Amino acid sequence: MDFITHLPKVCDFEAILVIIDRFSNYATFIPTTKQCSAEMTAQLFFKHVVKLWGVPTSILPPPDGRPDRAIQLHARGILAPFCKCKAKELGKNPQALNFTKEWKHTNDIARAYLEKASKQMEKWADKKRRPLEFREGDQVLIKLRPKQIRFRGRKDQRLIRKYEGLVELLKKVGNTSYRVTLPTWMKIYPVIHVSNLKSYHQDTQDLQRNVVTRPIIDLSQKEDKDVEEIMAERETSWERVEDLEAWKQKIEDFKLHQSTGTSTV
Repeated sequence: MDFITHLPKVCDFEAILVIIDRFSNYATFIPTTKQCSAEMTAQLFFKHVVKLWGVPTSILPPPDGRPDRAIQLHARGILAPFCKCKAKELGKNPQALNFTKEWKHTNDIARAYLEKASKQMEKWADKKRRPLEFREGDQVLIKLRPKQIRFRGRKDQRLIRKYEGLVELLKKVGNTSYRVTLPTWMKIYPVIHVSNLKSYHQDTQDLQRNVVTRPIIDLSQKEDKDVEEIMAERETSWERVEDLEAWKQKIEDFKLHQSTGTSTV
């Protein structure tokens, strides 16, 4: 064990008692004061070490060297909040400059390739992108992804409608999304991206042309079928008929033995 003294005072503590386990090299740092007496040291030792690990078989003096190495190892974390000015006690590695140059060069190359790929993707996407603008109150159709539609069940994907609706636009959200009024059966978030919306053009001659009428699901329990007549009856067995004919006498003797308990032998 050893002490780290002359530290800035924090909560009436200005020193640290360092205790190292000889077997596992586990370090315990106990806050204390530089006026810590032998009695106070013993109390701290029992409170923070003996209570957790038990009474040690031997206690080595400070010349062991382990507390000094532990202090040097953890000194950087202890002194970091108090090193406000530049100092030379924590010098830089000579290879740090070369390493950072190589890392920066690699980072610049990766960033340039990512920017080039992003511009190329944007170029090809703009060729198929169509600018759409809707107004509040417009009637539109919604294109839904397969995961968004729960009412489909196991229906064949080829028989599902490409667009669902008709819904009304409430207001514009951001630059590319709209809030819509959804029917009760459509369990999705009511803010839809403009790429999933399609303008609805109503047929003025037949107003009921695009109106979707969904059938009412009948949940009534069906009645069980009653048996009216038995058409035929036969005995089944896993043996073939020709095998039974060859052992007909043996089978009759077996049935007689089962019924009377006697044997024909």
